[in-house]
Amino acid sequence: MVVVCCHNDPTETETPRECKMKLRKTIAVESIKNRVNSMLLNTSDSDRYARDTMISFIENVLLETGNYKGFRYLIEEDMEKSEYGIIPGRHFPTDVELTIDQQFANTDCTRVQYF
Repeated sequence: MVVVCCHNDPTETETPRECKMKLRKTIAVESIKNRVNSMLLNTSDSDRYARDTMISFIENVLLETGNYKGFRYLIEEDMEKSEYGIIPGRHFPTDVELTIDQQFANTDCTRVQYF
């Protein structure tokens, strides 16, 4: 779980601590991870910098909460389900063997999914 605190100015009758405690909300890490995974899949190919930012964010959350279980690159089959994206994170054909360089040629390293 992650605790998110919204900071507002306390009223005259509340101490800053009372105000802070009243405004906290707990959010499940799994929920945040699912939202980020959806964004990493469904954004347009031109939104690479936004995906980079979300990757940094979710990796920090997962590592700091002890929930990091790794990631995988999205392949062509995954990208067929994407609303706006086309370029996969890795080429993974089943009919021909590719070298590592060929698997990552013309790909987008921000097309990932976190476990």
